[in-house]
Formats: sequence, C-alpha cells, structure tokens
Amino acid sequence: MTTALFCTIVAITNAMGTVAVDTHGARVVSYVPVGGEEVFFASKTGTGGMPLCLPWFAGLGPEGARRHGIARYHDFKVVGTNRHSWTDSELILRLESDSDTRREFPHDFALTVSVRLTDRLVVSMTGENTGDSPFEVTEAIHPYFSVADSLQCRVVEENSPEYALVDPVGGRTLSFSDAGGAGLHVWRPDANSHLSKTVAPIAADDWMRFLCVENGRFKKKDAYVLKPGEKRTLSRTIRLSMTYANARPIDLQTRIDAAAAAGGGRVVVPPGEWLSEKAI
Repeated sequence: MTTALFCTIVAITNAMGTVAVDTHGARVVSYVPVGGEEVFFASKTGTGGMPLCLPWFAGLGPEGARRHGIARYHDFKVVGTNRHSWTDSELILRLESDSDTRREFPHDFALTVSVRLTDRLVVSMTGENTGDSPFEVTEAIHPYFSVADSLQCRVVEENSPEYALVDPVGGRTLSFSDAGGAGLHVWRPDANSHLSKTVAPIAADDWMRFLCVENGRFKKKDAYVLKPGEKRTLSRTIRLSMTYANARPIDLQTRIDAAAAAGGGRVVVPPGEWLSEKAI
C-alpha cells in the first residue's frame, strides 16, 4: 500500500496483470492486463479511472447536492483480500454511512465494492439499506476508457449480452458484460466537455483520449427503491483484446533460460493468446 497526500492506492497483482484502486471513492485508477496496455484514462488533474456513482446519478440527488452521488467523495475501508488462485485475486472495500454522509444523504446505507482480477476485470458494487426507511437509488459505473482517438471509436453490439468498444487507431477492443443495471450510456466528450464548474478540468486535447461507456440506472424512471435490509448489486466485466501490432510480446525464452540458470523451475504461461518475441 502506498500513501500519497490525498489518497491511498491499493494494488493487486497476479499472473494476469495489475489493478490499482484509490480507496477514496473505491475508484479503479489503473488496469494493465499482462501483455496489454493501460485500459483507463487519467488526466493530470485526477479525472478518469472508473468512478462509482451512488445513490444518485448526475444531478438526480437532492437540490444543491454534488453530482453523481456521495460514494465517490468518501473514503472506503479495505475489508478483505482473496487470492482464489494464482490467476484470480480479489480486493473488497466498504463504505458505511456516518455523520459526514448523512449531511448529504439522510439515510443509513453500506456500499461494498469487489474488484476482481482474472483474465478480465470484474467490478461490482452492492448497495445495502442498513436503516429503517426506504430510499430511492439511481447509480452507475462510470469508466473513462483510454483510446487513441475518440472520434474514430465505435461501440458495437450494444443490445447484446457482451458488447464492445472498438478503438481502431489504438488497435484494440474492450469487451463488456453487465449485470444489475437498466442499460448503458455512451458519453462522447468534445472540446467543451470539461470547461464547466461541475467537472474537473483536463488538458485542452484530452477529450480525444477517452470515451465513457457506462452501465447503471441513469434516469429517474429507472430508479429502484431499496427497502430496509435489502441489497442490490451492479457489476461490470471488462476484457481487453489487442491486435497483433499493438500486443506486447513476451520474451519467453529468456524466462526459461533464467529458470534453468537458477537450477530449474517452472515458467507458467497463463490462459490466452500470446506473442513470443523470439523462437523458443
């Protein structure tokens, strides 16, 4: 765990890659699959990653409330880590209502977030009503995906169980599957997207370097009521596919030679398609 001035970043790493999570808001800030490239966009001002929006989306909260709920503005506690296998690791974070959250949202709740790294990234957030009165929820998983040129990107198979963001200039495809929401929302930024007072500023041409493909419940008509003791889960699964030209080759022979020089050992190749940098 690394402590910075305003945040604590927790990373999980296994044979399938590395994921970094900011405990402030339980926001995934980095995901690099082994053999691939960074999945999420991040600006110098901190905009990006994968914020979580609950118990309201955008401006659907109480009058005068901050956009996109309260979860993204509060510190989560790391309550568990699970190593299911050498290719399957999980980080669990939790936020519980307190006097600070009640200033913005007068209900008792808990939000548990699971970040699971296998050959793909699975993020789920489970909201729970821990109080004695029902409340209404709109919510979203709001990722900023790094792309080479947002103007050239397209989202395909939007009505399918698994759909995809195709980045032809970057030479890669991100595939998604969702659960628990009422649809998806694609936000294509433009040059004026981050000039308002409600959104953190970014560099002048950063808007071309990301695209948001969100899942959740974005409209008042799609809200659900969470009764005392009830729970609801929203999840997003992300899988990266690289073209041959953009995939990072693995020098497998060097790793085999190193194991032999050390007196023997095992070199494990995880499931998937790999490019060998040289002959084996």
